[in-house]
Amino acid sequence: MPSSPLTLTQPHVSTHFQHIVDLLKESLHNGLIAQKDNPTYESRDCAINGALAPFFIEQEHLNEKVLHKLLPLHEAWAGVPLFPNNPYGMRVYRDGVNLIIHLDKVETHIISSILHV
Repeated sequence: MPSSPLTLTQPHVSTHFQHIVDLLKESLHNGLIAQKDNPTYESRDCAINGALAPFFIEQEHLNEKVLHKLLPLHEAWAGVPLFPNNPYGMRVYRDGVNLIIHLDKVETHIISSILHV
């Protein structure tokens, strides 16, 4: 089985955490499919590059689930207890649009994850 990006960047991730991430990605994919015909457009900011604004998929309950399911993984990586703060949500970056290198808010975004769905 080929390695996922998670195992390439964090080789110490256990199969337990990898299983959680895989289940979350499946849930996110299903949420995307369920709402693909009803996206909202995200406002443009300096971290978006391209002509088209990304779609924002409204799924607050699922975003919270992802935040709390990833908390043990983030705590294991950090080696300290963490306070879950902000599940930013799902963005769909269309052809020619990308998220450029940027700095997150240092007051609230100490450790974060991006799941490619």
